[in-house]
Amino acid sequence: MSGNGIISKGKNVKEAIEVGLQLLDATIQEVDIEIIEPESKGFLGIGSKPAIVRLIKKRPVNGIHRENLSTKKDELEFSVEETKLDFPDAEKLPAETTLSSTSTERIGYTKDRGPEADKEFGSVWVKDGRIYCKETPSHYPMITPAKGVSLYKNGELVRKTTVISEKDTIKVELNHEIKHTEWSIELDEKKMTATLHIQPGYKKTCTLIDQEPNHHIQLEVKETVEVWNHLNPNHVVQKMQELNIKTGIQKIEILKATETTEPGTFEIAKGIAPQKGKDGWLEILVDTETRLNGPNKSGDGSVDYRVIKSIANVNAGQVIAVIHPPQPGKPGVTVTGETVPPDPAQELVVELGRGVDFIEKGSKIVALGSGRPKFEIRGMIAKISIIPKLLHTEDVNVHSGNIRYTGDVEIQGNVDERMLVDAIEDVLVHGNVNRANIQAGNRIFINKNVINSHLTAGKRNPFIYELGQLLKKIHSQLESLSAAINQIYSAPGFKTSDIAKMGLSSLIRILLEKKFNTLPLVIKEYTQMIMKADMEQILNDEYKELGNELINGFLKLIPAHLKGPEDLRELIKQVKKLYEFSNTPLEPNASITIPYAFNSEIFCSGDIYIVGQGIINTKIHSGGKVVVEGLLRGGEIYAEFGAEIGEAGTRGGIPTCIRVPDGQTIKIKYALEGTIIQIGNKSHQFLHFEKDVFARIDKHGYLQLH
Repeated sequence: MSGNGIISKGKNVKEAIEVGLQLLDATIQEVDIEIIEPESKGFLGIGSKPAIVRLIKKRPVNGIHRENLSTKKDELEFSVEETKLDFPDAEKLPAETTLSSTSTERIGYTKDRGPEADKEFGSVWVKDGRIYCKETPSHYPMITPAKGVSLYKNGELVRKTTVISEKDTIKVELNHEIKHTEWSIELDEKKMTATLHIQPGYKKTCTLIDQEPNHHIQLEVKETVEVWNHLNPNHVVQKMQELNIKTGIQKIEILKATETTEPGTFEIAKGIAPQKGKDGWLEILVDTETRLNGPNKSGDGSVDYRVIKSIANVNAGQVIAVIHPPQPGKPGVTVTGETVPPDPAQELVVELGRGVDFIEKGSKIVALGSGRPKFEIRGMIAKISIIPKLLHTEDVNVHSGNIRYTGDVEIQGNVDERMLVDAIEDVLVHGNVNRANIQAGNRIFINKNVINSHLTAGKRNPFIYELGQLLKKIHSQLESLSAAINQIYSAPGFKTSDIAKMGLSSLIRILLEKKFNTLPLVIKEYTQMIMKADMEQILNDEYKELGNELINGFLKLIPAHLKGPEDLRELIKQVKKLYEFSNTPLEPNASITIPYAFNSEIFCSGDIYIVGQGIINTKIHSGGKVVVEGLLRGGEIYAEFGAEIGEAGTRGGIPTCIRVPDGQTIKIKYALEGTIIQIGNKSHQFLHFEKDVFARIDKHGYLQLH
């Protein structure tokens, strides 16, 4: 028997030999090498041919050895400046290589023919990947080649069944295939990460399947496919150097990529993200909270629950706030070493209302008079003012008349039937409210009972929202109008002297008639809302002043009002500023705090707190959450952000309903029979007493009670 060999291809003789040695798992001293065909470069790379060599082991080796694909990786030594990794050298193989394994046999008598050797007809068999045969004087065994196997008898290719003898020289060529690893490195758009994508290759080897002696056999081939990741760390380093990647290299991820046997992605470099600075902020130096007492027990045995003690107040000349400038952030670094500037920190825009002023170069705010400090913070806009307070020391009745005030109102007595107390800010009533109407732009505090009355807090917010939507439309149309005017100004045949004669108002009139005829309609709608709000004294002066500007510029078209494009741009800035202010959520929101209510209606755009005995037969609508610490008997509650109830329901069966939107919760410490709860479109009526209810919709859409 002769030794096994393979035919190997490569872009040159050296590479073809290296590939063959790798497949045979042999050193160059252990093989005989025959150069079948040297490489040919062709003309300008056209018509080039690979080198072909045959390698045969000097001693017999059974079968084809599996190659050990795991390569020991030396420890990585990384330098950011030089981007060098200490890996063993490795050369890439061609993108795709097809190898042939050759087994050449001189067929002769062998003792290792097995007990089944046919003494009459002769036998042929395969053992350990080799072909053996034994003929008889009257019969020769036969063999048929298999698909994917090149069978040569005495140097000639056998295409169909043939007879063989012990004197024949049999050569078998088996096809092997290597698919090389495909990989690439990708940088994200901002160059903050480098990702290695890899698809490991494979090596497919073929071996002859052993067959028992028979007078005729058809060769059978077994294919073995194993993953072959030939990627070397130095390949990765070289590509990273080409891409100028030098920051945040992840050595462990590189090693994982070179050892993976599955397709995947590896983050091989990470930049340093910039750190945003701190936005400007307002440090409030005074107390802004309304203080609560109690509950307190009086001499007659009655209980006052959490009676209002006082509303926050400041004095003239008192520093009420400090404006802190923005603090810069820290720059980052891309994986290619470029500096990434941080997002700029925003400066807090402070607008002064009445009763306040800047001191110390605008870094502090001082009160010019006494009153309640008010801080409206919407995003990065803060409006600060001192709210005057109207103190009414007696009852509100037919003798005093209704009370309307643009600041806070404090009533030290009761509010009698059919009377109105209306404040643009807070209302504090120390006594009872009976068959009366209390309205506040912000908060309502009532120390005693509310009977057959209407309470409304936060009525200013819907107006501001609607005005903001109108200002959004006005701003959009003014921007388009300004662009049209600028286009006319830049036209070659246009003369600014013509506008100087007839004025910008004449050009605006033409554009309003031809293209922007809806703008006057929106402005009229805005001014009508301003007039309505002004009658109720629920808006600041900025809205009215802007309304006058729009009327003069686009309804009355006063020539002296808008003299040029610069005036129009300035007006657009004012509209945008007020629009953004109107559409930024206000914190804190309106609220109502009372101890007890009977047969009343309570509406608030924010939270409602019932901090005393509770409520009976009362309708509540809250844009925030509702907290009833005591009893809820009859009536209906709607709470936009959930409800918490002490005891809900009646023993006499009067309906008590609590509703919240989908996604919110209802908590009831004691739920009596007949109480109805509803979350979104899911509802439940309690048929018996239950304790510690925590109603919510689970992830499957079912209403859970506990």
